[in-house]
Formats: sequence, structure tokens, C-alpha cells
Amino acid sequence: MSSKLNLLLENRFLGHKQAVYDLQLDGFGGWYSAGSEGWIVHWQGGTESNGVLIAQTGEPIYCIYVLGNKSEYILAGGQSGMVYAFRRIVKSSPTNLERIQLNTLTSEDLLSSESNSTGNPDFKLNSANEINENLKFEKMWEHKIHDKGVFDFFEISTHLFLNNKPDQKSIVSCSADGSVALWDLENPVKHQKKSSSIPGSLRCIDANSNLGNCIRVGGHLGKIFEWEILGSSWEDVEWTLKQEFNVGKNTIFQMVHHQNGYAFGGRDAKIMLRRLS
Repeated sequence: MSSKLNLLLENRFLGHKQAVYDLQLDGFGGWYSAGSEGWIVHWQGGTESNGVLIAQTGEPIYCIYVLGNKSEYILAGGQSGMVYAFRRIVKSSPTNLERIQLNTLTSEDLLSSESNSTGNPDFKLNSANEINENLKFEKMWEHKIHDKGVFDFFEISTHLFLNNKPDQKSIVSCSADGSVALWDLENPVKHQKKSSSIPGSLRCIDANSNLGNCIRVGGHLGKIFEWEILGSSWEDVEWTLKQEFNVGKNTIFQMVHHQNGYAFGGRDAKIMLRRLS
């Protein structure tokens, strides 16, 4: 006998103007969303339904990724193959004078038009009509790493085989151009190595600790590709395609590693459980 899931709608979160492509937890009880209009929005969670626009890219964002010891970095993958990196600005508490100046502004003053002076859309304040001064982000850089849309990111530890410091952050990304790329968060222009492209789109990445310096990427026509990253420095990094796994006939959009293998979700509306060896 089949059972049904009862879905309880607790709240509706409004803010985006177009399709929402990705959601990521912020590490503090809230989350970020990214959409087709190129916005990254922060939500406090719970019953607070007012979002805060924190960044714009000017193109559709297919994926976002939150990283850092204090979740202080956000990566955004664009439709064009561009990657955008943002860093949270930590500000000190406002002085008494700044508090007075803030308190002289009413919520009506701040929400009187469709856009504010920075061109941001009309996002409401929280229920206490407060401005969250700690939630400010600056763009670190934007760089075209892939030739087509970027679909996923994964942070990996490369200090064991590259001449990196243990706290140096290395990222793997995959794209609709059929390639994967390894790059350094602080300097992706100098420290970057892209693989050769394979036919079809690559959608999702797994780099769990059991794989060592290998990653697995799900993509076109139900295939999983396993790449090995070789090299002792950024100058001699090489991608080696070790093996392919066929787990279906449809594009794999998501893959999750767990103790019994992998769970895959794809275009065929099915979730499959498989072991890869």
C-alpha cells in the first residue's frame, strides 16, 4: 500500500523576478538563492519571508556555492561560463551617531521606490525594520573559466599533491561545455587547469574523501566520468580520464554519495541507487 507525503506550506518566500536555479545554506540557519535574473538573495529562514539582495551578475546564475570557515565566500556560475566570486565584508558595530542616523529613516523612506540608489530591487527590511549591516558582500573577481554554462562547484584539498598551503582553497567546476576545471579561489587566472572537453554537458560533481585525488562528474546520457588530478604544482597539473560508468540513458542532474553508493537524479524523473567500483 502506497503512502502519501503531506506537505505543509509554512511560508512563501518572494523576491526573485524569474526562475530560481539553486539554493545553498548559509551556515547560520538561513540560505541563499540564485536566479535567472542574475540575483543572489539571502533569506533568514523560519517565518521571515523578506529577502536581502546581496549580489548581481547581469546574467542567469545556474549554481552557487558557499565556502569558508565562516561561510564568508560565495561562488556563482553563470550561463556564459563566467564564474563570480564574492566575499562577505565584516563590519564593526555602528556608532551611536550612525544608529541615530539609521533610526531617522522609516521603512517607508527605504521602500518608497521600486529600486534604491544602487539599482537593487525592492526587498523589504526584516520585521524589526532593521538593516543587517553584517550582510554586505564585495565582488572579489569575475573570470571566464568555461565556454558554456557552469553547473556545479566542489571544494577539494589539493595541498597533499600541489605546493599549496593547507588553507589555500582549490575549487573544481563543471560545465555545459563538457569540461571540468581546477582553480585557486584567490588567483584563478594564474592558477587554473581545465580538462579537455567530452561530448555533452557535465552537471554535478562528487569528490568525497574515498576518491583521493579523483573526482566523479555526472552528465550527459546517464554517464559518470572519473577524472584523476595529477601534478606536484600548478604548472604541471594534468587531468586524466580514468573510467566511465553508465548508469542510465538520461542526463544526470544531481548525485549524492552515501554509505551504500550513489543516489542519482535525472531527466527521467527517477532516483536511482547504484554502487560504482
